[in-house]
Amino acid sequence: MFYLNIEGRLKPRDLAGISNLQHGKDQFEIVRSYVDNDGKSRILLAHEYLDVAERKVKDNPGCVVIVDSASQLLTETESKGELGEQHRAPGAVLLAQFCKRIANEMPVTKSIIIMIVHVVANTGGGMKRTSRTGGNKIQYAVDVDLECKYVEKWTVGAVKDDPDSGTEIGKKIHWTTGSTGGNAAPGMKTTSYLRYGVGIDEIYELYDLGKTLGLIERAGAWYTMSFLGLEKDIPKFQGEEKVITALNEHADWIELLRRKLKESLG
Repeated sequence: MFYLNIEGRLKPRDLAGISNLQHGKDQFEIVRSYVDNDGKSRILLAHEYLDVAERKVKDNPGCVVIVDSASQLLTETESKGELGEQHRAPGAVLLAQFCKRIANEMPVTKSIIIMIVHVVANTGGGMKRTSRTGGNKIQYAVDVDLECKYVEKWTVGAVKDDPDSGTEIGKKIHWTTGSTGGNAAPGMKTTSYLRYGVGIDEIYELYDLGKTLGLIERAGAWYTMSFLGLEKDIPKFQGEEKVITALNEHADWIELLRRKLKESLG
């Protein structure tokens, strides 16, 4: 995995709680601006970051490249201009060229590029209230286009009719699919669960999907692990956090649940 830390916001603490990453730190490379041996700042420009992304895809089949973010790519024209000087979307042109170049590489190398762009207020008039930075080419080049619509607190232990009484353990991120390459219909909605100190909580998402499909049954505050297929002594837990804890303690349950989910979804 290669992370293009263009915004410079990624810190070691952000990676500390991601369990799967801890087992393969040598397979995670961060690309960013740096200070050279002479003590001079070496600021990577937009074309250099995109060259790195293309090279990593070509040289590492099956890899994942994260571009964080396309909106903050600084072109050479912008770096040499004066503050306040207007430029005609040089970054969008560069990204359009990159999308064309990389389009034929992706199916061959079977790699993944995750590109983050920002949604900003549309001050140029027209019907749309917001627009995306980086141009339109990215939107039509992707296989899956996800737009974050809103984020809410993820709490546990809240008292009925008082949602602010619980303990905040993370964020619920609500997504909507946009124009895509056929993997998902436009307008579909989905939710990611970001747990503090962990990242995207895969176990919770497995549990949530299992509950939706009836593989984990709920009766009031009690949850039954029906997917285990046991005739007696079926494990039961009070509260979803205890379900999550139990799944984390039983790797075989997680694998069985994952397999059952794949069978259910075809």
